[in-house]
Amino acid sequence: MVVHIKFIRDDSKIFCSSPFGSLTLKWIDEKPTLNKDYHVELEINKTLFWNKDISLSEINDFTINDENGTIVIIGQLESVEDDGYTVLRVGEDIIPVITKGDPYIIGSMIKITVDTIFAYPVSY
Repeated sequence: MVVHIKFIRDDSKIFCSSPFGSLTLKWIDEKPTLNKDYHVELEINKTLFWNKDISLSEINDFTINDENGTIVIIGQLESVEDDGYTVLRVGEDIIPVITKGDPYIIGSMIKITVDTIFAYPVSY
């Protein structure tokens, strides 16, 4: 995913914009440059539970937003493996997560709510 760096805090938290909305990320790498675009892979570093952290979305648009310190991602459920490895599609990008519980139907629009997302810059 491409993010545009808007504000840098001292604790590796970065406020940025993306094609899907604005959010705060925990940056894993050297400090980025303000007002620059970066390609990043996003990671949610905790197990998410169906019907708690993940719910069905009434919204059919891909979005990522920071709502009062909580990050809300709306995307399409692409796959769920038996071990809980789950892929969420947000536009052309994917976000892998580990889940527990009974998943929704593949293709459903879902809403994930988390406190922190990690960003790993990548070069293409």
